[in-house]
Amino acid sequence: MKNRLNKIVGSIFGFIEVEKPLYPLLFFRLGLSLICFGKFFVLYSNYLNFYGQYGLIQWTISKLSNYSFLPHIGDFAFLSSKYFHLSADKSAELILQLFFCTCVFLFLGLFTRVVSIICFFLHLTFINTGNGIIYGVDVFTQLSLFYAMFFPLSSAWSLDALIGISKIKEKSVAAGISIRVIQIQLCIVYLSTGIEKCFGEQWLNGEAIWRTLMMPIFKNYNFYWISDFPYIPYFLGIIVLIIELGYAFFMWQKNIRGFWLFLIISLHFNIGLLMGMWYFAFIMIFLSVFAFGDDVISDINCYKLNRVLKRINAVPGTS
Repeated sequence: MKNRLNKIVGSIFGFIEVEKPLYPLLFFRLGLSLICFGKFFVLYSNYLNFYGQYGLIQWTISKLSNYSFLPHIGDFAFLSSKYFHLSADKSAELILQLFFCTCVFLFLGLFTRVVSIICFFLHLTFINTGNGIIYGVDVFTQLSLFYAMFFPLSSAWSLDALIGISKIKEKSVAAGISIRVIQIQLCIVYLSTGIEKCFGEQWLNGEAIWRTLMMPIFKNYNFYWISDFPYIPYFLGIIVLIIELGYAFFMWQKNIRGFWLFLIISLHFNIGLLMGMWYFAFIMIFLSVFAFGDDVISDINCYKLNRVLKRINAVPGTS
């Protein structure tokens, strides 16, 4: 029994502690930086309307509706006014400017670990202050910033490596663990989402697709003609369920994960196209490509190598 248990534990650690190349971490750092830049530019023109003292959700309300120990722009404004005599709006704007600076440093890979931590808490401040206006993209951005604090991002072609703070490596176990964490996280997310949708009738009878396409907030195109073809939303709803439920299983299969990655990219691309949720679509595509992109590339290279070897062996006198 003890030997069997040790074998199971060894298999688990063998699965997690795998050596992987570091170039996906460069992709993760740059992609996450661009996502944070996107957050900055989206907020820039109407920042105080969303996060100001008297914005859509006033600080007194957002402060009381969340845990008191979480960072809040109101707390920062109080300290700024007390020690630096800054107004509430100036303090709020300073938070946004500091967030932009950390995004620049993260993109360049300069003091990567420190700026990842700062960026995490600044973004958490936005979420906590504007808790009534956040949605999925904010959650996944925060989740990615959490992982960025622990991933060896500075080892992947960064200014930290250039000035000697860290060393550039081609492969490492730390990179493998980082990729495995995101892989497992995404599989849990898609599997739980698919199971939850299956418990309701709206995704099984196509009503969810119909309502989504008809909602004014998402209505970028005229889809009233679909009412004459009710089997289309029904078919699309089933396809979404198959893609999400199959993600946790088929993304681990060498012969099919490339196709499933294409399906999940197509799913989120169409969410961006039809619903206008490009920001959410981008971060979900970004995470899936980071998690399984290297495996798909390896599968393609192995397939090409096997084809070359078959051609060589087919030539007389080369066996």
